[in-house]
Amino acid sequence: MGTSGTLPDEPAHPGHGHHHPAAPERGRGWRSLRAAGGALVVAGVLVGGAAALVVHPVYTTTAESFASLTRSSAGQSDPFGGSQFVLQRMQSYAQLATSRDVLGGVVTQMGLHETADELADAVSVTAPPDTVVLRIAVRDRDPERAASIADAVAARQAEVVEAMEAVGGPAGTAPVRITPVDQADVPDRVAAVPRVARFAVVGGVVGLVLAGCLALVRRSLRRG
Repeated sequence: MGTSGTLPDEPAHPGHGHHHPAAPERGRGWRSLRAAGGALVVAGVLVGGAAALVVHPVYTTTAESFASLTRSSAGQSDPFGGSQFVLQRMQSYAQLATSRDVLGGVVTQMGLHETADELADAVSVTAPPDTVVLRIAVRDRDPERAASIADAVAARQAEVVEAMEAVGGPAGTAPVRITPVDQADVPDRVAAVPRVARFAVVGGVVGLVLAGCLALVRRSLRRG
């Protein structure tokens, strides 16, 4: 009946007396992931803000002209027909404003370095439906230059229209006159400042998206 003074070895229970490095590693992984994500967001904000300072803003300004019958044409017996004549030609006048005849004269007058075709990329002219108004918009990196070009285009267009409409008749007999009525305002340089904030926000969002992608990749690798 002798019993041994030692107890038999008990089976080891899983989970007791063993270290689980997975939890600390997981914690360290999330901390590193958060740090990387934060770094990406901060980097995105900084890059976006820097880009806004490096990329020059483009300013846009608009001049307006008014088309009307000349005094000799206004004396016709059918004023309504004369008005319709002007309205029907407004789209043609708008297209003429970006022609080489008009812009070439502006280039020569202002001593610009670009060609008429190159300047045309920065000029757009519209004639709102059922109006006799021409809106000449000019985009340029220099606000003063943009305003000067817009006014020059309006003035040159008036000259070209008068010359073309008077073809076949004596000078001063053009039935339509284009009159610049609203000079272009010089865009405010301060208006470009909010661009920095917008670029920074966009950069931050891009950094946040990249951080999210990084988290997904990390999770996929852990599952694999």
